[in-house]
Amino acid sequence: MFPLFETIKFAEGIPQHLEYHQRRLEYSSRIYFNKDVSFDKLSNIIKPQNELNGIYKCKFEYNSESFKISYAAYKPKTIQNLKLVHEDSINYSFKYSNRFHLNTLLEKIAEDEIIIIKNGFITDTSISNLCFFDGVKWVTPSTPLLKGTARERLIEQKVIIEMEIREDDIFRFQKVMLINAMLGFDEKKSLAISTIIV
Repeated sequence: MFPLFETIKFAEGIPQHLEYHQRRLEYSSRIYFNKDVSFDKLSNIIKPQNELNGIYKCKFEYNSESFKISYAAYKPKTIQNLKLVHEDSINYSFKYSNRFHLNTLLEKIAEDEIIIIKNGFITDTSISNLCFFDGVKWVTPSTPLLKGTARERLIEQKVIIEMEIREDDIFRFQKVMLINAMLGFDEKKSLAISTIIV
């Protein structure tokens, strides 16, 4: 019923970065549904929630005609290592509600999370975009499965830059960081590149 969704961060009851979610929602609707959405802008729908203390995840599920909103306290996934996984057939160009392909890849590993390699290029994890630190700057693969809202914002702010990253390039970096709407950009949460398992 709702093939697409957005994950919106709430901090102390206030929705974060709605303009980036709106931009992706409008783009996804035009391409996926071949029409504009019929409901109001997110800024008029997603209102502050005074009773939500701390960090909450708002899930905004939608089709071209209607939507559904739910809230849940945010519990970040503990990630200490990542496994390189090759999958050339995967497609997650929209934020699909159906995550079967991603979940299937996760079920095959013993590590905490995956880094998906598609046609030789680094893409994403199952839950985030990626950034790599080379000792001077943070870069993000120019071949993501999904152009995340945090990724787009950080590129616009020149915090990170896009770069073509192949599998063979990974171990010339020093650190890796997962970024998404909930995680944001936090260098303290980056991992040593040695936590990536080939």
